[in-house]
Amino acid sequence: MIRLVEQNSRSAGYSVLRKSGRQGYVINLLAHPGGAGLVREILEDAVRHFTEQPVDLVECWLPRQHPYVRSLSEVGFVCSRDRVGLEFRTVPSDREEPRFLEDPNARIHLTRGDSD
Repeated sequence: MIRLVEQNSRSAGYSVLRKSGRQGYVINLLAHPGGAGLVREILEDAVRHFTEQPVDLVECWLPRQHPYVRSLSEVGFVCSRDRVGLEFRTVPSDREEPRFLEDPNARIHLTRGDSD
């Protein structure tokens, strides 16, 4: 399920949620940079959604230093300290890459399922 958040009639962020059995997953979460409190608002919406779908646990994977970790903690998520190994490999591409990748300050947003 994709849940879109709008501010001033414009898309400001979204979450992708999934339920499997009695476990909920925040598969993907993205908020417009600079939207004060927006990440927390999106997470609170996810928690409300899963409260209505009785689940025993809601899981969200993020790197330990990710900027959303604080918001997760504020809405009740607990860091499990489990380590998940990630491997990155370059893939040659014959198509033109998006221009924003040329910015040395660009950041990627990697989430569970991005390796499909």
